[in-house]
Amino acid sequence: MENSGARSRGLPYVGMFSFDRPVLLLRDLIKNLLLKDFSYFPDKGFTGSKNDPLFGEALFSLKGQYWKDVRAKLSPAFSSGKMKRMFLLVEEQAAQLDHYFDDAADTGNPVNIKDVLAKFTTDVVSSVGFGIKTNALINPDDDFRRFLSKTFLYSPLGAIKVLAMFAGVPFLRLINATVLGTEISNFMRDVIWKTVQYRKETGHKREDFLDLLIQLKDKGNVQEEENKPDEVPDMSYHSTNFFLSELCSENICLGNVFTALEGDTFVSQAFIFLAAGFETSSSTMSFCLYHLALESDIQQRVREDILEAVKKNDGQINYQVVHDLPYLDMVLAETLRLYPIMPFLDRTCVKPYQVPGTNLVLDKDVMVYISLMGIHKDPEIYPDPEKFNPENFSEQNKQKRHKFAHLPFGEGPRVCIGMRFGLMQAKVGLAHILLNYEVKPCSKTPASIKFDPHTFLLTSEGDIPLCFNRIQY
Repeated sequence: MENSGARSRGLPYVGMFSFDRPVLLLRDLIKNLLLKDFSYFPDKGFTGSKNDPLFGEALFSLKGQYWKDVRAKLSPAFSSGKMKRMFLLVEEQAAQLDHYFDDAADTGNPVNIKDVLAKFTTDVVSSVGFGIKTNALINPDDDFRRFLSKTFLYSPLGAIKVLAMFAGVPFLRLINATVLGTEISNFMRDVIWKTVQYRKETGHKREDFLDLLIQLKDKGNVQEEENKPDEVPDMSYHSTNFFLSELCSENICLGNVFTALEGDTFVSQAFIFLAAGFETSSSTMSFCLYHLALESDIQQRVREDILEAVKKNDGQINYQVVHDLPYLDMVLAETLRLYPIMPFLDRTCVKPYQVPGTNLVLDKDVMVYISLMGIHKDPEIYPDPEKFNPENFSEQNKQKRHKFAHLPFGEGPRVCIGMRFGLMQAKVGLAHILLNYEVKPCSKTPASIKFDPHTFLLTSEGDIPLCFNRIQY
C-alpha cells in the first residue's frame, strides 16, 4: 500500500473498485466535481431501500430532479431567519449544561464528555425537532434517547447494510430491508406521525423544525414568520412517554393522513434532522474540548473571545453573540479539519464525462470519491497537519489556500443543508461550557484520539474523560 501511495503521489486521480463497481478517487479538480461540472455529478452513491421510512426518502438518498425539488423546498427551513428563531430553543437546552457541570466541578470527578454531549445534543434535537423534552442529561434512560442512540450502534449486519449503501450496491432494495430494523423504524415513525397529528388536532405551534415541515407539507413552501424575529417562540413541551401512551389511544385517529410516498418523504426528513444533528455535533464538540483541555493557551483565548462578546450584550448569550466569536470559529474550523465527521465525499457520474486535461472519459454510473482526511491533512496545504492549530483559519492563512481545501460540510449544491444549525448548536454549547468552566485533562484522558473502526461517521473509540473547574469571576 505504501509503494502504491508513492506511485500515485502527484497524480490527479487514482482508480480502484468498490465491490465490482469502478471508482475514481479524485485528488485534483475537486471544484469541477462539486461545483463547475455538477450537472455530471448531481447524485450521491448512497443507495437505500424505498421501503425504509427513515433512510429511504432522506434528502441525501434522493437523486436527480426529485432531490432537486425536495432540496429546494427544504432549504428555506434552514435560512438564517429560521435559525434565529430556533436559537432560543437551543439556548434553553444549553443552559442545562451549567447545572450538570456544576455537580461535576463540586465532586472533582472526571466527566466522559463524549457521553454528556451526546445527551445534550439529544435534548437539543428532540426539542428543536419535535418539542419533546427528553431530559437526557438527567434521565439517560428516556425512550427517545435510547432509540436515537441505537441509530449509530455497531452490529455486523448493520455494518454490511451501510457498506453496501455507500458502495452503491442495491442490497437493501433486493432484500427489502431497513437500515435500522423494524423496532427503531416503527418507534421513530410513530413519534413523528403522532406528534404531527397532535399539532393538527390542537393547533399547537412551536416554530421548530417539525412546524416548518408541516408548513411545507400542507402549503407547499416554508412561509415567512408572522411574528417578529426576536419574539420568544412557544417553549412548551410534551414528554416522550406522552406520545407513546396518551397519543396511542383511540382519541386521535391517524387515519390516512399521508399518502405512502408523501408520508415516508416527510418522516425521512424529520428523522435525519434528529440523527444527523445528534451525532455530528456531539462528536465535533467532544473533539474540540479534548484539544482545548490539552492546549490551555488556546482555551483561554477562546474564553476571552466569548467574554468580550457577552460583555457587549449585557452578560447574555444570544444569537448575535454566537455569530460574533471569530476565534471560536477558527477553533471549530480546525476541529473539523482534523475530524471531518464524514471523512469522504461521494458522487455518481450520471452521463459520460471527460476529465479535464486528460483523455479519461468516465462512463455513466462510475462513482467518484474525495478523501477529506487526505485533503485536510495534506502537508502541502496545512504545514504540520497533525497539530491542532486554529491559526490555520486566520483570514490571512485562509486567503492563501484554495476554497476547496476545507470541506467538512461538502461544497456546491449538495453542501450539507444543516450546516448552519450544526454549527449554531456546537457554538452555543461550547460558549456555555467555556464561559463558566476551565476544562482540563485527567489521568484517564487519552494521549491521542483513536477512531472507532465500526462506524461510517468519524467518532472516537472509547470515552473521552475530562475534568471541569468552575470559574469564579
